[in-house]
Amino acid sequence: TTLKGHSDDLVAGFKQAFAEDWGASGKVELFDAVRRTIFWVSVKCLFGEEALEHKHILNDLITLDEDFELASSFPHVFLARFRAAKGNLLAFFRQHIGQNKTHGRLLELLLTKYPDREALPNIGLATLWASQTNAIFASFWTVVHLLDNPRCLDLVRKEYTQYRAGDRAYVK
Repeated sequence: TTLKGHSDDLVAGFKQAFAEDWGASGKVELFDAVRRTIFWVSVKCLFGEEALEHKHILNDLITLDEDFELASSFPHVFLARFRAAKGNLLAFFRQHIGQNKTHGRLLELLLTKYPDREALPNIGLATLWASQTNAIFASFWTVVHLLDNPRCLDLVRKEYTQYRAGDRAYVK
């Protein structure tokens, strides 16, 4: 199944992010580290390895998200930051889709199932935003609570070890 493949991608992404962000000191701004980790691992899973080359998309998505509430009730002409971030993200998706750099990920499915290629950049942007909005905060608070409760952290480690060993009893 693709669940195990994505699980492997997530674990590899977390290990890489922890090594890069946390380094030898083990000190990091936890929310930013979780946000970067969730973002880049999700981008790879959803849009493929090539999407990781576009480092600007994280900052653009942060700007878009920060200004989203205001943009939902205010004309975008007055929101230069929001317009620029949205424009950059749509340009990324136009290029990514135009070069068919999807390799078995979500956009490849959309390309085969959705006839209106003009709408695909908007769908890609909506998918990216939706994949991050709640996931980052939920992941952050999950990490905080696991770090605060070693017994629960141990249970999660055991469950993951059993899952990786092929024991599907935990996967409902």
